[in-house]
Amino acid sequence: MYLKNEIPKISASVFYYDTVYQRSTAERVLEILERNQMFIPERLRADHLTRGRLRKYTPEMREVFLNAYAEPDVLGIEWETGDPRSSENYLGFTWSLTFLKSRDHVESTVHPWNIITFSACYGWLQDPTHHAKLLQCMKELSFAVGAFCTIIDDIAQRIALRHRTGERTFSPDHIQQVYWGNYWGQHLLPQIQTDRLRALNLSNYCETDDGVFFTLTDNVFDFNSRICNAQRLKAAKLICRGKCK
Repeated sequence: MYLKNEIPKISASVFYYDTVYQRSTAERVLEILERNQMFIPERLRADHLTRGRLRKYTPEMREVFLNAYAEPDVLGIEWETGDPRSSENYLGFTWSLTFLKSRDHVESTVHPWNIITFSACYGWLQDPTHHAKLLQCMKELSFAVGAFCTIIDDIAQRIALRHRTGERTFSPDHIQQVYWGNYWGQHLLPQIQTDRLRALNLSNYCETDDGVFFTLTDNVFDFNSRICNAQRLKAAKLICRGKCK
């Protein structure tokens, strides 16, 4: 699944829409990160605010992180801790923003989405404390930013699962696949037989009027296990391609 020079990682991504880009959104995100001890940068980049480079993190750069979300022409915020060449201690965070933040963006009919992503090497995530913090953080972020979709899985497995759908690209309009960790937002809820999904007693299940969050097992490293694949099949059977009756 991985090439010899690739480091296996677990990816956790929150997909959501925003066209306003207010500092209050960054404050809400940072509050969740800090409360779950998931804001631990050693290096930070915020486009022109850090001259396009990852710079050594200092406490005063917390304001850079907050200001970057509302700053025009900042299309990405990134931080990392540990050695990116290591399979033991690396954690990366990327906040990918859309062309709507550009001062000279061209008007388009495309409705772009923003993505908050954690990339964790196996070694970092095998610590049970780290595992629990990341999972809680992703659950809270999904509801807080009004996500339409969240995906948590091994990176190679995530790609392989999407390829099974026969769709070449990611689509925000329908549920393409069931991953190890999932959040399906409000506009996707009509595509799910929610009462039957609830009855599966899936791990970490949380449901509100805004969406549903769950994982297939308790541990992300079960991502290709027999029990995980069995749960995936059960959940996938409850997805309606049109509106559920």
